Amino acid sequence: MKIKRIVIYGYGKWIDKEFELSSSFQLFYGKNEAGKSTLMSFIHSILFGFPTRHSSLSRYEPRESSRYGGKLIIDDSRFGEVSIERVAGKVTGDVTVLFEDGTTGDERALTTLLYDKNRSFFESIYTFNLKGIENIEEMNGEQLNRHFLSIGALGNEKYLNLADRYKAKASQLFKPTGRKPKINVLASRLEEKHHRVIQAKETNKDYTNYIQQAQLLQEKLQNVEQQEEESSKELSTYKELTRKKESIQEIQQLTEDLKKTPELNLPDDGLYQLKHINEEINGYRHKVEELQMQQKELQEEYRPSNDLLIYQAFEEELKSFSKELDYWQDKVQTTQFQKQEQESLKNQLIETKIRENLPLNESVPKELTPEEWEDFVSLKKALKRLGDEVTQLETDIDRFNYRIEANNDMIDKIEKTLWPLEKFKKMKEKSEFSNKKVVLNSKENKRGIGLAILISIVSISLAALMSQPVFLVGVGLAILIVFIGNKKETETLDFSSEEIEEFYNQQNLRTQWKEMLTSNDVLQEEQREKETLFLQLKNEKQGTEDSFLEWKKQTGHPLSLNVAEIEKKQPLFHSLRKMTEQIDALHDTIKVTTEELTERLHQLSSLEAIVNDELNSMDSFEKMRRFIKQVENELDSQKEYVKKTEQVQRDIGYFVRLEKESGKRKYRLLESVGALIDEDMYKLYQNKEERKHIESRLTTLRENLPDLSEEQKEWSLDKIDDQIKKLETHLEELKKEKTHIIREMMEVERAIKNLEEGGTYSELLQEFENEKSVYQDKVNEWSALNIAASLIEKTLQHAKEDKLPHTIQKAETFFSYLTDGEYSSILVEDDALFVLNQEGVKWNVKELSRGTVEPLYIALRLAFIQNTKDSIRFPIIIDDSFVNLDLMRLEKMYHLLLEVSKDTQIIYFTFDQTIQSYITPQHCTQLNEE
Repeated sequence: MKIKRIVIYGYGKWIDKEFELSSSFQLFYGKNEAGKSTLMSFIHSILFGFPTRHSSLSRYEPRESSRYGGKLIIDDSRFGEVSIERVAGKVTGDVTVLFEDGTTGDERALTTLLYDKNRSFFESIYTFNLKGIENIEEMNGEQLNRHFLSIGALGNEKYLNLADRYKAKASQLFKPTGRKPKINVLASRLEEKHHRVIQAKETNKDYTNYIQQAQLLQEKLQNVEQQEEESSKELSTYKELTRKKESIQEIQQLTEDLKKTPELNLPDDGLYQLKHINEEINGYRHKVEELQMQQKELQEEYRPSNDLLIYQAFEEELKSFSKELDYWQDKVQTTQFQKQEQESLKNQLIETKIRENLPLNESVPKELTPEEWEDFVSLKKALKRLGDEVTQLETDIDRFNYRIEANNDMIDKIEKTLWPLEKFKKMKEKSEFSNKKVVLNSKENKRGIGLAILISIVSISLAALMSQPVFLVGVGLAILIVFIGNKKETETLDFSSEEIEEFYNQQNLRTQWKEMLTSNDVLQEEQREKETLFLQLKNEKQGTEDSFLEWKKQTGHPLSLNVAEIEKKQPLFHSLRKMTEQIDALHDTIKVTTEELTERLHQLSSLEAIVNDELNSMDSFEKMRRFIKQVENELDSQKEYVKKTEQVQRDIGYFVRLEKESGKRKYRLLESVGALIDEDMYKLYQNKEERKHIESRLTTLRENLPDLSEEQKEWSLDKIDDQIKKLETHLEELKKEKTHIIREMMEVERAIKNLEEGGTYSELLQEFENEKSVYQDKVNEWSALNIAASLIEKTLQHAKEDKLPHTIQKAETFFSYLTDGEYSSILVEDDALFVLNQEGVKWNVKELSRGTVEPLYIALRLAFIQNTKDSIRFPIIIDDSFVNLDLMRLEKMYHLLLEVSKDTQIIYFTFDQTIQSYITPQHCTQLNEE
């Protein structure tokens, strides 16, 4: 069976609504109050009937439509496309079933279409919700078996019902204590016929003598057999007695206890009746209390308010004003819109100021005059010129500082290597004296010295502009050239070449040192000139900036803005001025309307009683309007109060009568068992249970012991042995006597048979045999009915036992997949349900987490549905049953449901958006809250 279309005439919130179910997995998505539960209840109601008015289920009768009900269009493999329509009528509604061939049917046709199943079966197997998950912990092996028996080995409950009917027919034929059943009547008639046959036999004297003789022999045989049986029993008793002495002593003690416990004739279900009656009484009392509380709540709810009293005091005035409400309401709404517009403009003004970094507490600058604009342009040019000049001077001064600091660093390094002045003078004198004896070298040497000096000067200049290493390289080159150029000369000096080389080096260093000191003096003088000019320009710039600051104050521009910002924001200031003008215009309009409304409100004498003086006119009007509307609604509700109160009183009277009737039944029940109060009755049943326990124990002990007299229980083992020997001898004698009697009986029976062959006696005997045949036929019929019922029950039991293992095996596969192999087996043992994990540890269902119980519950239900789909097919309806699953198990659950939906339709109701990623959009129906 597959639902193709849902057509709702009126059911709860749904009015004239249709839903197409185009997929085997149809998703209905919607938030809370979107109508998911209503739609799911509609499907149940169309299939199984509207809930009764006393049912705990909601009927969802529509408030905005007179039509109640709708129809389902289904596709069934047995009947094709079928329409099931249910509308208001009798309690559960009137149903019409329209088949594909045009024929129609009623509830009986629907029952056939639904496989003879009721709502309870459908909800327990094919409807998934959190309530079912909560009950999985209570499911045991017997309850699982009951599910299989209910669906039947052949897919129907009719065989169980057939077994019940066979038992009922058998009871109509025979009852052990009955008189009217047919077999009981035939037995009475047969006994009467037999009595008449016996009387006919006695008409013959010889026959009578033989009969008497046969009876005497029969009695003698019975006496001998009885003696033999009694002796055999007594012999067995004595043999057992040696082993059962402890049991006999226990029986004696229990017998004494039994005498102390009175025997009570109490009904088996007495305590159940008492509990049921007490629950009824408490339920009726609770209903009465609820109704009384409801009545109080109604009184409190509909109690006349102070507003109603005020309204009645100024009724004429307020009725007149209520006629003006629409006029003033339009005025107020217009004013509110203007206020909103005004507030929006203010917010826009503030947001613009914040965005443009303008002060919030200052007004928008006024529009500039041509003269003010010319002043601004002049100030802008002056500030630009002075800024550029100051920047250039700062750059020049920084460059002078750098050159002076570089020279100072070089001077410091040269001074560290210079000889003391006294030493240098001595070496100089010595050098001058030696030079008189030396012939100067050729021009090449002079050029070498000149080249060395030139390199030294260039090195000093580069050192000032670049860095120290260049200078050192230059000095080194100069020294090298001088050394080479004067090599020949040194050969003629009186002192060593090393001393000459060191002297010339010192001489060159002193020349460089003096030149750098001179250069620093020149640089410092130029720097002082630049700094003086810088201070003059800076003062001039500050004066110009002060003039610009004064200009901003006079024109109302923000002091924080610079020249470029002021020039850039002139269009913005123009826009802000327009915005301010609009705000002021709206303020004037609002003020006029407010004054008119204030004047009208002060004309009302009831204003002071209704409105707080601190409220403004708009709020005062709104409060007056709400006051009038609220009072008008309250006047209407007073009429409703009368109707509700009368209904509550009727309900209270009804439940009080029911409580009294239950009280009378309880009194009669207590009186029937001789109790005054509940506690007395509980004690009586407790005594009955104690006596029953003693009797049960005595029965068990006596079943294991022969019947003994008090004297026999005290015998010694020796006396018992002697008695056993006597009984064995006596039994041998009885056997011989029994053989002799049987022979005599055979001879007498042969003579009686010869006498029974003619006359009236033969006719009576034939009638007796006919009656006996009829009696036997009825007995055979009774036996057949009982045997048939027993065979049906055993057959169904075998079918159930064959189905259950396959279902558990299928459920284990589903459960292992859903838990990612964490659990491998499901066990049904006695009254509990267990699972095995990977390590082989057995867990009771009650010990599992909610996130594990839910997959187990779903696995069992789906396995059951899969294993019975050949005999019964219903769509599966799921209502957000997986709230406790983590993302991994939830994803596996959706994949499993999609797999199951390939051959069984699934209708899924949810508010969880996660599942939408697994379903194509055309198979998802959005339920919007209305």
